Amino acid sequence: MKKTGNRLKSEEGASLAAALLFFVLCGVGASIILAAASSTAGKMGQLPAADQKRFAVESAAAFLRDELKDDKNVITVKEILVEDSRMSEPVSDQISFSLAGGSGEGRNSLLESYVRANYGPLGDAVPGGDGSEKDLSVSLNSGSGAGQEDLKKLKADIHVSMSSDYGITAVISDAETDTDHPEDLCRRKLTVPSKVQTDTDVSVEHNETKDADGNVIEEWTITTTTQTTTIRWERGTIEEM
Repeated sequence: MKKTGNRLKSEEGASLAAALLFFVLCGVGASIILAAASSTAGKMGQLPAADQKRFAVESAAAFLRDELKDDKNVITVKEILVEDSRMSEPVSDQISFSLAGGSGEGRNSLLESYVRANYGPLGDAVPGGDGSEKDLSVSLNSGSGAGQEDLKKLKADIHVSMSSDYGITAVISDAETDTDHPEDLCRRKLTVPSKVQTDTDVSVEHNETKDADGNVIEEWTITTTTQTTTIRWERGTIEEM
């Protein structure tokens, strides 16, 4: 049986609005984030460069930590595996992924994509994936007018990965430091543990075929295994790197 889900490829340059969708920010409007950032834009210009970078990185880390814990980001995976004792391969294996907050038209859920890549089907010899990774850049764009230059400083690069047990690790780095001076890079690591609950129900149907004299000439069973896995993310921790 082939493993469900494809590996995600790296992408860069996502705006904050795209990042909101990426991180399944189902209950938070982009306007709220923009308003909060605008209110601090005037203060950014008064901070030293090192503090500006730290502010951008820590703000991004705290934002992701709080959003990933949102109950709307809970993912439920339901798999129904039907097996016939007369056959070496399953009769059918149906897997569905659902997000508590709803996927929404045109919405690409980073969490759901990662879970798809890491989920190990019941009939698969490989127990889950070996992790998924993605790079993206998160920034605020003010368009034009007062505060535009300050808002440009509210930018961070994020490298996100998910382990086979659905734990999430995000490395947030400032986007202002020149690559020739890595010693000046401001980075924080966000570690978000997962909480997984799995319920399994198995039903067995016994069948037989008899001849004209009532003798049993063949017996077989149809086994239906229904596994429901609920994945949620707890409050993460942020540490310096």
